[in-house]
Amino acid sequence: MTTGPWPNVCSFEHYFEDDIEYFYLRPVLRAAALTASRRCATIFSLYAKFDRTRKRSAQEGGSTKWPKPHTQPTADGNQKSFLDHCDSSKEASPPCARFPVGFGCGEVRRLAACGDNRDLAERMRSPWAELACGAVFACALPLKNNLNTISREYSMKKYLVSTAVAALCVFGSAAARAEPLKIAVIEAFSGPNAQTAIPFVEGVRYAIGKLNKEGGFNGEPIVVTEYDSLNQTAGAAEKLKAAIADGARIIIQSTNSAITAQISEDVRKYNLRNKGKEILFMMEGSEAAEFTAEKCQFWAFKTASNPFIRIKALVSAMKDTGKLGSKVYSINQNYSYGVDHEKAQALYAKEAGAQIVGSTLHDTAKIQDFSPYVAQIKASGADTILSGNWGNDIILFMRALGDAGLKVNVGNTSLDTTGALSAMGPSALGAVLVKLYNLEAGGKAGETFAEDFKAVIGHYPYNEEPTTAFGTLLLGEALKKVSQPGGKVDIKAVALALENVSYDSPAGRWSFRKEDHQLLLPVAVSEVSKEARYKVDGTDMGFKLLKIVSPEDSAVPVDPKCKMDRPS
Repeated sequence: MTTGPWPNVCSFEHYFEDDIEYFYLRPVLRAAALTASRRCATIFSLYAKFDRTRKRSAQEGGSTKWPKPHTQPTADGNQKSFLDHCDSSKEASPPCARFPVGFGCGEVRRLAACGDNRDLAERMRSPWAELACGAVFACALPLKNNLNTISREYSMKKYLVSTAVAALCVFGSAAARAEPLKIAVIEAFSGPNAQTAIPFVEGVRYAIGKLNKEGGFNGEPIVVTEYDSLNQTAGAAEKLKAAIADGARIIIQSTNSAITAQISEDVRKYNLRNKGKEILFMMEGSEAAEFTAEKCQFWAFKTASNPFIRIKALVSAMKDTGKLGSKVYSINQNYSYGVDHEKAQALYAKEAGAQIVGSTLHDTAKIQDFSPYVAQIKASGADTILSGNWGNDIILFMRALGDAGLKVNVGNTSLDTTGALSAMGPSALGAVLVKLYNLEAGGKAGETFAEDFKAVIGHYPYNEEPTTAFGTLLLGEALKKVSQPGGKVDIKAVALALENVSYDSPAGRWSFRKEDHQLLLPVAVSEVSKEARYKVDGTDMGFKLLKIVSPEDSAVPVDPKCKMDRPS
């Protein structure tokens, strides 16, 4: 990667390599690293030049497409390299040489009037006309500052970068006046748990992109920064401090309940010390029940279910579809989330008339051979297995079941972990998954969501992606309630709004319970089947919808240990 005064901008380059749709934004990325007003104006010189060539080509029966990256159309219709163009000019090529933008090229002159850009500006939405007419610093300086913030920890995926950058210009001069809303996503972006974390993050990216297209917050785009917790509580604590120092007012975190507990407590202590500057914590995947029980707090919202909600829905659906036997074995990971699962499985199996014939709590992500556990299950005489295992633990466990040839009903919460079905193979067929969403739900609305998500992210929503997408869009409903163009970020107002808004997902309504900030939502129960509409992991299998359990039927009572201290 080229070094120099533009490292953050240059780091985005490879995400845009062959995407013509993002070609428009490359000059804007360059503008983000520069402060001279003529630089922004040059963007429109390039746009106008390319658009005129494209239209001329269309009139002559040629291509109507925009030029390919790294090339520039010439009068004779040939493609000229931007690097050739720059190298032939009097000025040196810009440091981030692979950006095909032409900044610094002597032959590219600033247009003096808007007339030349009129039709293009209209097509690019009206605020572009304001920028083209000379209000360039309203775009260039905030772009520079905000892009540096966005890229501080990671070069984001091309769709989020493009959405954020485009929004920064689309929102125009308001960006120079209003206080931006900054959101920090703290996740395990590296290490073995990254496969679990990334789907949560993809859902957030999708939702923030939609919110920014709809107007962002207070008339400007929401700025998102991603931080790697390294899947460690100490790492998460340090990244939380960094996020707060960077101006984050909302924290989003999903995987690993131990990390959630660390951040939740740190947020509580910070807010006690910083009245009027509070931060909000969105727990968009951590399902340990303690966060809406003894560890509940006003400044934290649980945009996820918990083991009791999931297992209640799972056992109910398995019983209704004849997949719950009379003898149940419970196997879970030995930490707070797994312990909650063990309790929930015992409770709801008994309510359904089944008997728990054995239970196991094992180390998390440390077991390489589950055959001894499978032997215990076989010896117990169980005909059904309930498990809250996730990640590699559920993959290896299902493989061991298949290797042993043990034919039992299986109910689980994470069979859709990325790569799980391909790793499990035929042993997964017939297993039952309980999740907060299924792509086969919602009819036409569900199809629209799936196709839109694919258009933005590049694949159909999978695993936990819908969870954080809908959870973040629910947050967006609260932001809309308190958003005021040019206004300040009032986190208390956002929190109060969250208690009273809802979001209609294709499968049903999502909302928070005021008493404990537990999410109330429909729950989807599915079966691993070759008849599923959407196949996953490159296999001929997917998750065929069995039942949608309503928010009313999946809800569990408020835990009396929740003693929420509300602000005055």
